[in-house]
Amino acid sequence: MKNRIDHCGVCHQEKEAGVYLYKLYICPECEKDIIQTAPEDERYQYYVKQLKDISSSVIHS
Repeated sequence: MKNRIDHCGVCHQEKEAGVYLYKLYICPECEKDIIQTAPEDERYQYYVKQLKDISSSVIHS
């Protein structure tokens, strides 16, 4: 069976494993970093910026 390769919406690298949060694919490394980053860390704002577009997903009726 062939593994699917997707582009991480946070680090923009091709990865074989990860999760989808709405339409945004997140690799395991970025998922871990997002979870472990404290709000006062300078990387926190970068993650907020990368994730903000998922809240405006389009709902088709």
